[in-house]
Amino acid sequence: GAEPAERSFAFTLTNDQTTHWFTWSAVSLVFRSLSGFSGAGRPVFGQWAYRPSNPASHIPQNPLPVHLNLWLFQGHAPTNGRPVEIVINSFRFTPK
Repeated sequence: GAEPAERSFAFTLTNDQTTHWFTWSAVSLVFRSLSGFSGAGRPVFGQWAYRPSNPASHIPQNPLPVHLNLWLFQGHAPTNGRPVEIVINSFRFTPK
């Protein structure tokens, strides 16, 4: 059967600043989410490494466009009725 290619985790934020990164290689995708802006000593609130047994069949081996979405949680609008935004402070593509 197919290996799971997604992971969810529960978390509670202490502020509205987070950092998320992923490293995509030919054999794995490694994700990490941190509180605050990236830097030494920041608490990690989620991480996952996807390393399928047959990576060439489950991980694209050629570059693809990056697409970011902001989704409603379980289809519900924010409970406080206020608009939501994401500010991307930086984005970096580092080919190997």
